[in-house]
Amino acid sequence: MNEEPGVPTDADLLESVRCLVGPAIRNQLWLFPYDEDGVPMQLVVPIEGVPFTPDVVPRLAEAVLEICRSADAGSVGLLWERPGPQRLTPREAAAVDATVTAIRADLPVRASFLSWDDDVTALPLRAAA
Repeated sequence: MNEEPGVPTDADLLESVRCLVGPAIRNQLWLFPYDEDGVPMQLVVPIEGVPFTPDVVPRLAEAVLEICRSADAGSVGLLWERPGPQRLTPREAAAVDATVTAIRADLPVRASFLSWDDDVTALPLRAAA
C-alpha cells in the first residue's frame, strides 16, 4: 500500500524535530520547510551561530525567507537551538517573537520550537499582528 503523507499535527511536528535535533548542543536556528499543503519537505536547514538577540532579526528573517523561497516552501517551522534552561529570557523571547513576526510578513510560520539542555519544547506562536 502506497500512502501519501498527510498534514502532520502539532504533536507530529514536535516529535519529528525532537527526533531530528534533540537536546541543544550549540546556538543555531533550524528551518523545516513545508509544502503548500503543510507536508514536510525533504529539507532541513541548520543556520549555525544564531544569537538570540533582537539586532539580528532583520538579516535573519531575510535569510530564512530566501532559503524558503528557493525551496518553494509554502510555510516553515523554526527550531531555536541553544544550551540552557527551558525558559527563555525576556531578551530571547523578544528576539524569537520579532523574528517570527518578520517572517510571517511574507511566509506562514507553522510552528516554533526550542531545543534546550534536556529536550525540545513547542513555543507559543503569537497571533499575527
